[in-house]
Amino acid sequence: MKILFALVLSICLQGLLVGQGQKREPQTISTEPKEIMAELKAGGQKLANVRGEAVFTPSAGNADDTLTGALVFNIPETERSRIATTMKKSLESIPSVVKKDDVVAVFVKHAECPDLRFEFFVRHQNFNPAQAEIEFAGATLRFQSFVLRLKESQQGPSQLLCVWARRINSGRGTQGVPQRFSKIIKGEDSSK
Repeated sequence: MKILFALVLSICLQGLLVGQGQKREPQTISTEPKEIMAELKAGGQKLANVRGEAVFTPSAGNADDTLTGALVFNIPETERSRIATTMKKSLESIPSVVKKDDVVAVFVKHAECPDLRFEFFVRHQNFNPAQAEIEFAGATLRFQSFVLRLKESQQGPSQLLCVWARRINSGRGTQGVPQRFSKIIKGEDSSK
C-alpha cells in the first residue's frame, strides 16, 4: 500500500512540475495571399506600379486592438523583369521577395469569423507613414491601404482572434486578449 501511494504521489508531482515549466511550441498563423499593388519611387519620382502577392504573419497582439507582424511581398518574375528594365538594372538585382517587420494590422470594422479581415497602412493611433515603405533595389516601394483575409481554423491563434473580434464588435473590453494572443504565438504559457 505504501508503494502504491508513493507511486501515485510521484506521478502527480511529476505532472505538476512538467505543467509548470512547460515550454510550448510557438504557433504561427498567416493571412491568405492576396495580389496588391505598390508604388515604386526613386529620388521622389514615381517609376512604376508593382504588382505582387502580400501575406501577413502576426508576431504580437497590441493593447490598442491591433496586431504587429511581418508583411511579405512576393513579386512575380514578369514584374521583376519589367522593374529591371525600368530601373536599368539587372534582373538579379531585383528581389523576388521583400519583407517588412513591425507592420501594424487593424481589425476591419465589424470583422468576424470565419473570414476575418485586417487593414494595413491605415491611419490609426500609432500610425507612422514610414511604415508603408520598404527599401527595394535602391528605390522605395510605397504601399497604399489594403485588406488581407484570415480564414478561421481550429488553431489556437485563429480561435483567439475570433474571440478578440467578437469582443471588439460587442463593445466588451478586450483586456488580456492581446497579451494572451502574443503568448500563444511565442509559445509561452498563456494561462499565466
